[in-house]
Amino acid sequence: MLGLSNDAKGLETHALNVEALTRSQDTEIVRLRSALANANKEMEENNVEKERIQHKVFDDVYNAYEAGFNRCLR
Repeated sequence: MLGLSNDAKGLETHALNVEALTRSQDTEIVRLRSALANANKEMEENNVEKERIQHKVFDDVYNAYEAGFNRCLR
């Protein structure tokens, strides 16, 4: 009986260790998902800003060429 008692204690300790590790991993998963969501949000904001800048540059270049073309026509 003494052997079973020691085995049971060992299994209980192992079960507690597994439970603690699982909680730790769950916490890490939540943290990583939050970091991923923040990174995706930041990437979307950067894409919007990039598109805004590209349109501004296109408009500036287009306006410069148009002004030059109109000068040549006069």
